Amino acid sequence: MMGIARTGVAGLYLSWLSVTACSFSRTDGIRPDEGADARVDLEDAPLQTTADAPEPPDAPPQQVTCTTSDAALKLCLEFEDVSLAETALDGSAGAHHATLSGVTPGMRDVPGSSHAATLATTSSIVLGDTPDFDVQAVSLGAWVRRTATPSSGQRFGVIDIGRRNAGMAIDAGGNVVCFVKDAQTLWVRPGGGTALNEWAFAACTYSAPMLCAYSFRNGSATPQVTCGNTDGAPLDTSDGVGAIGALLDLTSGALTQRFVGSIDAVRVYNRALTQAQLCASAGLSGC
Repeated sequence: MMGIARTGVAGLYLSWLSVTACSFSRTDGIRPDEGADARVDLEDAPLQTTADAPEPPDAPPQQVTCTTSDAALKLCLEFEDVSLAETALDGSAGAHHATLSGVTPGMRDVPGSSHAATLATTSSIVLGDTPDFDVQAVSLGAWVRRTATPSSGQRFGVIDIGRRNAGMAIDAGGNVVCFVKDAQTLWVRPGGGTALNEWAFAACTYSAPMLCAYSFRNGSATPQVTCGNTDGAPLDTSDGVGAIGALLDLTSGALTQRFVGSIDAVRVYNRALTQAQLCASAGLSGC
């Protein structure tokens, strides 16, 4: 049975709920430390096969590189400026350029050669507040190559918009973790794995009520996929700031749980992409 964990943002009583083909737990109270929401009790949920992945109908095909022709694309960072001194240019129509600190140039060699951003524990990539990140459906994607492993109970943040209005991270087991947050609940969906020093395209999609986590490892067009249902409540859009390579503290908004390794081809869409569209947006063949 597929699972998704629910961590209460406001006071909620403890209970178990079941939804067709899915189950999830509800846990009272987010503790003030940033690691509190890392406790997921269904991390060993079985992986879906490719055929099980949801395919939202009538969605237009995606482009491999940044494009202004898709109105759903709200952020596209390619990190092709090899200096990466202070700014990473957003190739979407929104022009949400990121402010950089402590980021050094790197290279990605999967599936082809591309510049990347290399981050350490003091690096930051910050995005300003924008209504473009006030989403009710979302796709997050990025190529990631971690050169370290988070400590137990911690994560490496990859993308966070709106203090986990929608977010993606890598946990201590190397697994992709996806988040969405409504007014009362932070929903957590653990997914497929990544390996140390190996490139993988990690992605999260949400179209109420389904939250899915994807891992396309080392250039494979066939991902590991896990999905589960939330209760479908509207997402919390009270905060539109963003971070790449870190998570935003749920209370203070400070950068925490910073990524150690390289990140490239960051994408944020305000709709849920299909598996084939995620694969194409990663530049993979055989999608």
